[in-house]
Amino acid sequence: MSSNALPPYPTYKPTAIPWLQQVPEHWSEMKVKYIFRERVQKGYPSEPLLAATQSMGVVTKETYGERTVTAQKDLHLLKLVETGDFVISLRSFQGGIEISHARGIISPAYTILKVSRKCHPHYLAYLLKSAPFIDGLKLFITGIREGQNIDYARLARTYLPWPEPAEQHLIVRYLHALDAKVKRYIRAKRSLIARLQEQKQAIIQRAVTRGLDPNVKLKPSGSIWLDEIPENWTGLPLKRWLATPITDGPHETPVLHDDGVPFMSAESMVNGRLDFNRKRGFISEEDHRTYCLKLRPRRDDIFMCKSGATTGKVAIVETDDEFSVWSPLALIRVDRTKVIPRLLFQLLQVPYVQRQVQMTWSAGTQPNLSMGAMARLFVALPGFSEQERILEFVKTETGPIDRTIERVHKEIDFMQEYHTRLIADVVTGAVDVRAAAQALPEDQMISGSDEQIIEVERLSMAAEGEEEYDG
Repeated sequence: MSSNALPPYPTYKPTAIPWLQQVPEHWSEMKVKYIFRERVQKGYPSEPLLAATQSMGVVTKETYGERTVTAQKDLHLLKLVETGDFVISLRSFQGGIEISHARGIISPAYTILKVSRKCHPHYLAYLLKSAPFIDGLKLFITGIREGQNIDYARLARTYLPWPEPAEQHLIVRYLHALDAKVKRYIRAKRSLIARLQEQKQAIIQRAVTRGLDPNVKLKPSGSIWLDEIPENWTGLPLKRWLATPITDGPHETPVLHDDGVPFMSAESMVNGRLDFNRKRGFISEEDHRTYCLKLRPRRDDIFMCKSGATTGKVAIVETDDEFSVWSPLALIRVDRTKVIPRLLFQLLQVPYVQRQVQMTWSAGTQPNLSMGAMARLFVALPGFSEQERILEFVKTETGPIDRTIERVHKEIDFMQEYHTRLIADVVTGAVDVRAAAQALPEDQMISGSDEQIIEVERLSMAAEGEEEYDG
């Protein structure tokens, strides 16, 4: 299903669509207002509550799980959404327009669009999530910076590329088969990564809980969380290994800007690092200076997530660049006369420490680990010279595994980029998939019930830690 093997359409024509240069000669251009009618209908409070997400479309909050926010109290004000409707947040539109997979009620901040023209709804679902369309939404922005919104009245007067319903069906058939193939590929790659991570963690766990000498004498650890430790190791609360008390980022929500100082939160923690491509946004230099009075990150600092679905997850700072963090992240700064930072970073991920996290967090609408509980986590470590030997051993033994994991991650990223580009080419008519769709074997036909599953899994492939739209 390579886009290189797909031919273009025989002929094209210029288009009035501002984000496209041309469309196939036989396609139409349909105004948005002729495809959709706005649904303005209050929902019954007894209807299921819905969540509009960039990863799964519009689904029930129950389906979306713990990542959703608590529902508002004034349920009688919420809007009704029918299965197959499309939903857009006019101020959080960077993910496009979402199709609803369920009937229910949603925040009145959303605009609900009912399909009023005969079409294949999943053609629209693909088109309205495609990169060219999302980029084109910027043409309909009103306001500046934090006050930006989509002007739906203007958007309704613009055009979308419009193949006939029969051709839409072929496009959807091809893309569903593509989705299934990409899903299987990525699932296999992630399974390989999981197995490699298990191998790596087994090496690390053995080294940081027993050392390198298989014949070392052991002694009781003095903690219920770990039976025995090498006799020359010391077990203490985490706070006894640190240079400063554990603290967290600001509890206020800052104003985000188009540029400035990176502002990081839980979603920025990826594979033990802070991924600046997944920052919360930028804050002003003034806000950064204010936040630094409480917490100023530096190289080799460790951050642990203390709330939400990723409570207990850790990342180590590998940069000297300036940035600030939000309240879900807690700073753990080691006493370098006692501990090598990277060794403690690895130790905080082993099962006996993570079990303590899980058993001591408070359970409410979401997990929450207090900084006091974090400070009391039991940690056992050897002397400094043995720490150095353990780190060198771990680096040597896990280096090849890390390189393989990095390569597989790149393969996944490449496949996701290819997938996104190909969907955009197909729904905008850059390539002709009619013959390819007709040639698909019958076992690649997807039942109606499977269509929603494929759609949800396609959209959720890269959604780790994602939050609900700000409606």
